[in-house]
Amino acid sequence: MSKNTEENKILTTEDFFSSNLDPDNYGIYTIHDRMVEFAKYHVELALKSASKKAYITGAGSLFNPKIDKDSILNSYNLDNIK
Repeated sequence: MSKNTEENKILTTEDFFSSNLDPDNYGIYTIHDRMVEFAKYHVELALKSASKKAYITGAGSLFNPKIDKDSILNSYNLDNIK
């Protein structure tokens, strides 16, 4: 796999949870903390995607542009979360 492909790979739950997780220290807080980290990971990816895919509609003015909400809401494929 090329470096560029590895950098663009979206981590699955298995990939994410197996990284930096001490198998001798499985506890409710560890799992909870990892779940929070996983959620933050996908929110960050979603926001980056939205920032690239959002666009301004023809409505509004130069100083008050209107953002197309669907371009933001549909910018991140929820099927990326596996």
